[in-house]
Amino acid sequence: MQGKNFDVFISYRRSDGDKIARILDLAFKNAGYRTFLDYNSIEGGLFEQKIKVAIEDAPVFVMVMTPDYFKRCNEEGDWVRKEIELALVNEKTIIPISIDNIVDKIPTDLDEDFRAKVGAHNFAIVYTNSIFEVSFEKMLKERIQKVSDIIQNARNKAKVKVTADADCDLKRGDELIATLQAGRENLIYISGGQYKLKAVSCDYRDIQQDISINISNVSFEYDFDVNLADKVKARRNDIQGPNYAEISKQKAEAERIAREKAEAERRERERRQREEEARRRREERERRKEELKEWWERNKSKFVMLLAVIAGAVAGTWCIKNCKGTTETATETAVETPAIEQNVIEVVETPAMEIQEETWINEEEVQRQAEIERQKAKERKIKEEQERKRQEEERKRQSEEKKRQDENNYNENKRNGNFFFSKFLENPDNRLYKDQAIQNYERALEYKEDAEIRDRYNKLIKEK
Repeated sequence: MQGKNFDVFISYRRSDGDKIARILDLAFKNAGYRTFLDYNSIEGGLFEQKIKVAIEDAPVFVMVMTPDYFKRCNEEGDWVRKEIELALVNEKTIIPISIDNIVDKIPTDLDEDFRAKVGAHNFAIVYTNSIFEVSFEKMLKERIQKVSDIIQNARNKAKVKVTADADCDLKRGDELIATLQAGRENLIYISGGQYKLKAVSCDYRDIQQDISINISNVSFEYDFDVNLADKVKARRNDIQGPNYAEISKQKAEAERIAREKAEAERRERERRQREEEARRRREERERRKEELKEWWERNKSKFVMLLAVIAGAVAGTWCIKNCKGTTETATETAVETPAIEQNVIEVVETPAMEIQEETWINEEEVQRQAEIERQKAKERKIKEEQERKRQEEERKRQSEEKKRQDENNYNENKRNGNFFFSKFLENPDNRLYKDQAIQNYERALEYKEDAEIRDRYNKLIKEK
């Protein structure tokens, strides 16, 4: 299973998969595989045609599974979904690569039929940290070498690296040797011999370049350049006007601004959600305070009456105790009127007992209600303290998570920048290595200032 022009088609989402897709592209090329990776914007039908031809040609279809990969697959006209459907229709070997195992399953919100087809393929895991090479080699051995014999077929052929500044077809007579992508190092394999080749622009077929190459030793590596960009640009200006490049640049800038705006809107939505949650909690606390206040207004008069009853009972008890001696003296002297004495005792002592019993009951009820209110107030205080601690811990956790993520991003971009920088030192004519090193160093410096990185970055910019 070997394609004529490509062995592996790399499908990715530009919003968060651009960097890892380029790293995978370079790793595949170092392993001897010819890859198709579209990292230049292509307009309209030309884009669709190139994608279609590349997918039909490459036997392996790699899906770079980042968090955003499936995000817009339910939208009409989404290109990632079109790529996947083309691979399914052409029965390609589909290999979903989960980057750092962050995406470990197909999202449940995808169309049921589409989700079932994509989910039928097992994931391979590639890590972006220090074990990248180990995990990548494992994925190659277990998933790709079983279905691709490119390495075996290339043993008796010379490795030829072709750098083109414009998309073009490399032909030998009428035979298509390879389709070259602009701005990247394209890898082809050619048997020994003398060749007269022709590079034909994909945009304007009459723009061509003749190339002669002599493959004298298949164990050597050959390389040559194809320069068609100036002619293509001039032709495009003649057809589309001199401001086409500026319009394209403005369009790219508008797309970038739109992406940044969408990201800002997402962050604003999250901020509003947090504010709404905080507002809801404040309203809940206020509601509880109002309920407590209403309860007190409803029961305030009862407490006043209860206190009045208690005060009256206490006063009555005091009066009975102080009047008891006088009553006893009067009954002792009135020996001749036992009936009156009996009536006095009944009239005075019986109400006192009832008042004492009522007082005891009322005091116990007051204490019970007071204890209930104290317990509620204590529980509210505990809950408020727990909520305050939870919010502080959440803020602390978010801050630590951001610091950790920034540190990881810094280390990752620094590592990738150093990797491409070393490759650039080995191959100073390779613009891809230089651009990748500059891009990764820029991202690393966004997270942390590093003197060594800054020095390398400035040198690369000056050379550029």
